Amino acid sequence: LMVGLGMLFYDYFNPIFFITGTNTLLFTILFWFWGHPIVYMAVIPFFGIIYEILPKFTGTKIYSYNSGVWGLGLLLILSELVWGHHLLNSGLGIAWITFFTTMSFLVVIPSAITVFNFIGTLWTAKSIRMTVPMLFVLNGIVDFIIGGITGVMQSFAPFNEQVHGTYW
Repeated sequence: LMVGLGMLFYDYFNPIFFITGTNTLLFTILFWFWGHPIVYMAVIPFFGIIYEILPKFTGTKIYSYNSGVWGLGLLLILSELVWGHHLLNSGLGIAWITFFTTMSFLVVIPSAITVFNFIGTLWTAKSIRMTVPMLFVLNGIVDFIIGGITGVMQSFAPFNEQVHGTYW
């Protein structure tokens, strides 16, 4: 990630290195290789916050601590491999399209494990104190579910080709 960011930074501030011209596809690849995992780097600490807040305001332990750890670990690994679904319209070969589509589907598994773990914790709660932090958590879970549904839809290559570059 840092190499890609460094090349983008260098291209922006010192264009003499790229004086012969810049390959726009290479620039796009480097941008998404750096930019897409940043989304997951923001989500994973948010999940950690939820794992801290839920037991405090539900009066119970996390539904399945082990599955939560495995889910976050898998999410961390798979988040590095899904960046290419932004390039499905750029003329990638069928093998790359298949790989990135498969990775986009697979990243749903640890995300679903984590969300089901949150819901299981809420389901087994003795009582839920509806305070501002708890409302923050509930809103975050709902927002992540909505984003996850649209992410699964975006994983389908034909659908992605239709809506890529639009306000979808």
